[in-house]
Amino acid sequence: MIIQKILIGLAFLFLVVPLVAQNTFHTTENKYYSRDLYEQALKGNAMAQNDLGSCYDRASGVEQDRNEAFKWFQKSAEQGNMLGEYNLGWYYFKGIGCTKNYEQAVIWFQKSAEKGFVYAQMNLAACYKNGYGIDKNYEKAVYWYRKAAEQGLYVAQFDLAECYYHGKIIERDYQQAVYWYRKSAEQGFHVAQWRLGECYNSGNGVEKNYDQAVFWYTKAADQGLSIAQWYLAECYYNGEGVTKDYTKVVYWCQKAAVQNFWLAQWRLGKCYFYGDGVSKDYTKAVYWLEKASGENSNIAFVALYDLGYCYKNGYGVPKNEQKALELWVKSADKGYAVAQYLVGIEFYEAKDPKAFKYLKMTIDNNDSIDENVKSDVMRKISTCYRYGRCGVSMDEEKADYWMKEAAKYGNVDALKIQEWINGQN
Repeated sequence: MIIQKILIGLAFLFLVVPLVAQNTFHTTENKYYSRDLYEQALKGNAMAQNDLGSCYDRASGVEQDRNEAFKWFQKSAEQGNMLGEYNLGWYYFKGIGCTKNYEQAVIWFQKSAEKGFVYAQMNLAACYKNGYGIDKNYEKAVYWYRKAAEQGLYVAQFDLAECYYHGKIIERDYQQAVYWYRKSAEQGFHVAQWRLGECYNSGNGVEKNYDQAVFWYTKAADQGLSIAQWYLAECYYNGEGVTKDYTKVVYWCQKAAVQNFWLAQWRLGKCYFYGDGVSKDYTKAVYWLEKASGENSNIAFVALYDLGYCYKNGYGVPKNEQKALELWVKSADKGYAVAQYLVGIEFYEAKDPKAFKYLKMTIDNNDSIDENVKSDVMRKISTCYRYGRCGVSMDEEKADYWMKEAAKYGNVDALKIQEWINGQN
């Protein structure tokens, strides 16, 4: 089924957080500006200089002044203070109080990382992985991710797990991926919790266990992660790891849908259409299907078809067969086999020159279409060639070829074709 294919695609998203520290660091005892702190900084105390820079950065007891912060971070860094080095690198990376300079950022991240500062190690790894200010070097990226991960930084643990899971910058190792996902997940990182749930769901790196998948999906979903909410909804929809419960499908899809997660919007629309877990409401079904059919949606090809079905039959909208056909054409152009077939049939019956395009598209782009559909489409393509209809010139040889191909699949069973259409989504 098409949704299973999309879920496989989602499972292989490469989610790496490139830089984790969104602010500067200071010592706990010097959080706020004071005359004493200022005087210590003037006397050359490297830690005080860093902390004074942080005060100016965060407007802690003094008016915010990023240029002044840069000056004090630089003084601290030049004395070898690892926090000052990190903060100076961060300022160079973001272009705060100075001109953005990735090369300088890497220099100062490196100095801080070598002293053991975990956020510097994490960000240095990201620089090596992405080529920020230095040539890409995946071996060094993994080295520094591991350094940070071994110190317990949950984001580094997650990114290291991603490296192992996808095998893009290091040899794939699902067991290592699970090990580091778990480390991160146990610290409460919601994306790692979702990933760990997916490992249990798929059996990658760990024995398949739907109960554990639901456990970790729920952890992430409770924190508001839309993709985890969707996966959890699908567990309730399919009864995997939990008792099938359409009410909870709607509950979790609603939470993900309002975050513009297209798959959840589509599933919610279908629930309203069929009355699964909620009172049947065609108007709301159309509302969510329209949301799911957005230009960049990964489920648009199906949502457009379903929306067209509503227009064709007047469910939740005034009946409009022309609008329905326009939506089906969009769905077909995005690769949905059912829409390609039905659009091809519509144009064929109307002797429209566009018919051949969509009939041929049905055969060419879909390996898993039902044999009855193949036979029906091939017979129609044969007819197009035999009589020179629907966008092709008369060609007896091609007409005979396609009729012979159709014969391999036997006679057309209309009921089987309808079952195939219904079973695609």
